[in-house]
Amino acid sequence: MTTTEKLREALQAVEPGWTAVDVAAVRKRARRVRLKRRIAGAVAVAAASVLVVTLAPVVLRHGHNAMPATASLGETRPVPTTVAEAKAVTELTIHRGPLPEVTAEGGRVEIPYGGGWAVRLMPAVPGMPGAGRLCTVGESSTCRQLDRSPDGWASASPVSGSAGNLNSLQAAAYWVVEGPVASAVAVVADRPVETAIRELGQGYQLVSVRLPVARVEGDGVTFSDGMSVPDPEAVWVFDLKGRLVARHQE
Repeated sequence: MTTTEKLREALQAVEPGWTAVDVAAVRKRARRVRLKRRIAGAVAVAAASVLVVTLAPVVLRHGHNAMPATASLGETRPVPTTVAEAKAVTELTIHRGPLPEVTAEGGRVEIPYGGGWAVRLMPAVPGMPGAGRLCTVGESSTCRQLDRSPDGWASASPVSGSAGNLNSLQAAAYWVVEGPVASAVAVVADRPVETAIRELGQGYQLVSVRLPVARVEGDGVTFSDGMSVPDPEAVWVFDLKGRLVARHQE
């Protein structure tokens, strides 16, 4: 008889029904319990992962729809390039604060569609209002002050005119805007016309509109050579974010 068996008999004699602890069995049961707990934990983690993966797109999607105002702050829309697109933007977002000051004489900039006209920026005359001047280049230079208009221009009204002769007459209207701008759309005589944007420097750009030239018979506003040049009916200027920053409407 082994020592373990003797000990078991002695304990049963003192307290019948007592069973000695089987260490191996206890360890085996402990391993089973730990294994079950590990399996249960792994299942819980997997379930949570599936729940997050399943619900995340839904939460994000609903969150995006629930806060359109926050998502639209600073949002960039396509820059309008057609008359229909330009007419669809009705809100005017003009620059605020003082215009950039012209501190030095600018370079010569030829006006598109102007038949050789050219302009340049000049500093303001001391003691006179305005952030600077836009002056024509030529023998008889004329200047106009740069000042912000209610319609977003840096020049209060357009300048228009023609150059050439009876066979090759060109005409244009032009404005000054605070840059940068991305596009300009214009309507003359109920039809879209070409526009061009040129860099003037020192924070300014030139918007030029091509004016159609037509021969006129009978009464009407004509030049001495019998040609008529209509004024622009509408002009829209948009910045890089597609916002309407300047406009002209008759």
